[in-house]
Amino acid sequence: MNSVNAANIIQAARGPILLITVGVLMVVDYNTPFSFGRTWPALIIVFGILKLLERMAGPAQAPSYAAAPSYTPGVPPGFQPPPGGYQGSSYQGSAYEPGPGYQGPPQDPGGNPK
Repeated sequence: MNSVNAANIIQAARGPILLITVGVLMVVDYNTPFSFGRTWPALIIVFGILKLLERMAGPAQAPSYAAAPSYTPGVPPGFQPPPGGYQGSSYQGSAYEPGPGYQGPPQDPGGNPK
């Protein structure tokens, strides 16, 4: 058995082992003078032992993710500039370049933007 499988087995058994520990502590609470309020730290101890065993067994298999697409600030995801860039502009390839015939924002008669 390799270390990755051992770590996965310990990780999978953690929940059932902790439930068994809670059950044992309840039996101790019911049948002995020790209440659950005095024995609950055993849960932390058992959890810590399981984490140590998991780390000693080896690293768990890391999830594999597909390579994330590159991100360019200000450009929407999936944006593809037109072939040859934008015509009539010094900002070739800019995502914010206006199309042909764009007159700019509306202006009042004094030439100030509305």
